[in-house]
Amino acid sequence: MKYYFTLWWVAFCWPLFSQGRSYYVEHFYRGKGVPTEHINGLLGSAEGYLWLATRQGLYRYDGYEFGQVELRQDSVNLPHYSITQIVPAGDGNFFLALGNHGFGVYDPVLEQLQLYQSNPGDPLGLPANQVHFILDDGNKAWILLDGNGLVAFDKCTGEFRHYLPSKLLNAPPDRANELISLALDPLHPGRLWISSVYGLLSFDKTGEEFQLMPAYQGAGDDFSILSVAVGESGLLYATTWHQGVLCWDTRSGKWLGPIPGGREAGLTSVNFIKHKGGGAFWISDIYKGLFIYDAWNKTLEQALPLASQPVNVQSENYQLGGTVLEMACDAFGAWWMVEQTKGLGAIFPKKQSLARYHLPAGGQCVARQPGTSNLFSTTNSRVVYRIDEASGKVEAIPVKNRRLDQYLFRSCWCDEQGRFFMLGGEAIYQYFPEQQAMAPLNIPALEAMLQDEDIWACSAMFDSWGQLWVGTNRGILQFNEGLELEKQHIFSDTTEGAQVRWNGFTGLLEAPGHRIWFIADRGFGYTQDNGQSFFRYGPSSPRSRPLGLSNLQGLTRDGAGRIWVGSRDKGLGFVYDQRPHPQEIQVLAVEDGLANDQIRDMAISNDGSLWALTVQGIVHIPVNGLLSQNFGTGYQQELTNCYDINPLDDGRLSIGHISGFFLLEPEKLAPDTSFLPVTIQGLKVFDEPFQEEEALLSETDVRLSYRQNFFTITYAAPRAGSPEPVLYQYKLEGFDGGWRDAGTSRYAPYTNVGEGHYIFKVRSSTVPGVWSEDNIRSLSIRIAPPYWRAWWFRLLAGLLVIAIVALGFWYKLRQVRREEAIRSDFNRKVAELEMQALKAQMNPHFLFNSLQSIKWHLIHNSPEVSVRYIDRFAALVRRVLNNSKSNLVRLAEELEALELYIQIEQSRFPGRFEYEIQVNPEIPADFVQFPPLLLQPFVENAIWHGLMHKENGCGKLDVRARKVGYDLEIEIEDNGIGREKARLMQNGRRPAHPSMGIKLTQERLAVFERMLGFKAEMEVIDLKDEMGNGRGTRIFIRLPQWLD
Repeated sequence: MKYYFTLWWVAFCWPLFSQGRSYYVEHFYRGKGVPTEHINGLLGSAEGYLWLATRQGLYRYDGYEFGQVELRQDSVNLPHYSITQIVPAGDGNFFLALGNHGFGVYDPVLEQLQLYQSNPGDPLGLPANQVHFILDDGNKAWILLDGNGLVAFDKCTGEFRHYLPSKLLNAPPDRANELISLALDPLHPGRLWISSVYGLLSFDKTGEEFQLMPAYQGAGDDFSILSVAVGESGLLYATTWHQGVLCWDTRSGKWLGPIPGGREAGLTSVNFIKHKGGGAFWISDIYKGLFIYDAWNKTLEQALPLASQPVNVQSENYQLGGTVLEMACDAFGAWWMVEQTKGLGAIFPKKQSLARYHLPAGGQCVARQPGTSNLFSTTNSRVVYRIDEASGKVEAIPVKNRRLDQYLFRSCWCDEQGRFFMLGGEAIYQYFPEQQAMAPLNIPALEAMLQDEDIWACSAMFDSWGQLWVGTNRGILQFNEGLELEKQHIFSDTTEGAQVRWNGFTGLLEAPGHRIWFIADRGFGYTQDNGQSFFRYGPSSPRSRPLGLSNLQGLTRDGAGRIWVGSRDKGLGFVYDQRPHPQEIQVLAVEDGLANDQIRDMAISNDGSLWALTVQGIVHIPVNGLLSQNFGTGYQQELTNCYDINPLDDGRLSIGHISGFFLLEPEKLAPDTSFLPVTIQGLKVFDEPFQEEEALLSETDVRLSYRQNFFTITYAAPRAGSPEPVLYQYKLEGFDGGWRDAGTSRYAPYTNVGEGHYIFKVRSSTVPGVWSEDNIRSLSIRIAPPYWRAWWFRLLAGLLVIAIVALGFWYKLRQVRREEAIRSDFNRKVAELEMQALKAQMNPHFLFNSLQSIKWHLIHNSPEVSVRYIDRFAALVRRVLNNSKSNLVRLAEELEALELYIQIEQSRFPGRFEYEIQVNPEIPADFVQFPPLLLQPFVENAIWHGLMHKENGCGKLDVRARKVGYDLEIEIEDNGIGREKARLMQNGRRPAHPSMGIKLTQERLAVFERMLGFKAEMEVIDLKDEMGNGRGTRIFIRLPQWLD
């Protein structure tokens, strides 16, 4: 009963599936981010954006989200007017039909709208605000007003000129000015074609004249034309409510009738026609769906049916949700359409790389009949389909199988004679054209093996020797050329003492040298001696090479001699078919570049490369390498519902789908290696929008304060029509060490960015690991330092520090100087006290010696001499007492006192010595200060110890003051007996007290050093004759820098 129901279902429903290939459309409805289903117009810009004219205003889609655009005029926000049409203006700007609010020119870069509205008092202004259609011819924009004729807008002057058909032609007065659409004439640039409610019109731009074309014969009273398009050949195509698409010859001025194939396709109510490119047109029928008309080849094909059409495509991606109202092509070649009351649909070029064929059952294996245009497809039902690619005709072929519950057909192939075979669970079937059915081949030995319901066939192959190999769920059956069972091969492993059988032999292939490879659930292997012995790769067992893969399915050999096996959960593995066993199995998984590890099936294309089907798309591995190319859902979302892939003899690959199959031309499926331009969309500081947004649109720097060092930059590569996910890299030069991989993320967060000048760079790619330097977008960012790091603050701080240090140094120096002054003053006072004490000691000593001299004079001289001596002594004492009051006296006074003393001593010892005091004229003796009583002790010693003991000749005492540089040098020289002889004479006598005068003088010099801050130098030189005998003493007293 089930068999007859299947035949009835195929015969009754056959016309529903004779459409052949369908286009893939991706829908964007309210649930996918489309802001409204009331979309009136579309425009794809060169930057990769899709612009939407909607009832709620203007929107922009960048491939990620739909954003509403604010309309501004002179920085004033305008209301979100209902926009009925959007048209490129030719200079990067857009023309907007604002419904009942006039006409606008929009600049998408500056985001400014120039709005034109009706002003009754302006003869060169817009006549009315009800704009519904715009056409740009390069110089002017031609505008249609609702029921108010045609308007020309001069783009240079901004002036409008109004034309009313009712004044220029004989037309029904109540509807004469109701114009619907416009079209340019490529053969006559000075002419416009206009569709209207009463037929086809032309307008001469130069003569400013309308002309009404004759109505199509048989059109009746209602000959409304909805839209027009003119081809390169000069044929005009007009869409109508009742006659479909009509052809008008612009050269002969005649109607040629409906387009070829239009009536057969049932085209009647066609709402619009639009240029597709390459001489083709898009045609939308409100009841049938979307069609493509090739004007050069005069062929019509249905691209997408309406969902309301009785066609079982089992997928919304191959049907329309509503009538197509408008279409536009974007920068990527994708066609976008407005689906009435639904939203948007998009036909992406890359997603059409797979030709889809609909079947009422799941497609599995496909084989092509050599020398014909016939394809055979097995399914998961009891029907095989034959498809004629030339005509699109599909034929259902029933399968006469013995087990009515066995619907799974494993594999299929066509031999060189064009005979079609397929493998079922219990037999091998062949197509018999005369019976129009698939019937099992008569192979008794195979039937005998498969009569057990617990055994079924999983794979089959005829080798180059004519032998038949059949893989079953239990093992491998080997038949000879006469199709007699030769051997039955059963495999098992001994694991931990238990014997485990290999099952599910789902793949067989023959490699050069008659090497037969097989695959099972637990591993794979081969025989190279026609089944006498086998080499295996499987679980850890003494009889097989260990295998890291599990859940195997899929077996094939590529052009490089690699035997590939697939795993349901661990990727791909391969060995080389001609290398000795065992080999190290090489595995490719996600970490090696595969898009997914779950392999469903594999096939080899004509160039010898591998194509693997995964749960997320197709993986391609070229014959000369291991670098995989992944084609995911961006190319065809339906790939996730595919399970089988098979090569055809013409180089194409078939991919089985749950509701048919795909045909793939491998050379046409290439990864999208485009490097999309990136735009920087925004900058947030601490998650708040940055206020200076205009900086993002210009080349100026973005300037942030040091507190704004937590920011996020958002960016995007507009990809409205790109099927591949866009990957990004970015870096902040001056902060990042190199490029950061962002994946598909479209924001770059940064925290704790210090002050300085940074360049943010971002780039995009659609191929992992492949980048370009040509699509880098940059943004200059300057973060100001905190005021305490600014140059002016550092300068002020430096100056302040210097001032503080200088002030501190000055204060410290002042303190030191003060302390030093106090110390010096103290030392000076101490020295003065010491000096006074020394003077106090010196004066008694001097007086004692002087009184001794007076005593001597009184004893040995007459009173007169003594009186003179006493007078001199009194003068000397008075002089000494006066000088002792000061630490310093004039040098002249000191020398005068010294001379008085010498005279006293000379009168005491008359005739014993002579003296001479010499002062260098360069020394101002009356002004130069000198310590008092400094020289007297030395003169006293020279007289008493040197000159008084001189036995021969008269003694001589010289006191000389001279200037040496700025030094004052005093020299005291005598020609006495010398210090050595005087010491000997002193030692021969009784001990005497030491020379107190010289000792006190030395101490006074030391005190002077502390008081006055100089170091006096004193040197005593013993003078000797040629015989070495003493001949006097010379004393040098040097006061350094005393005369400075």
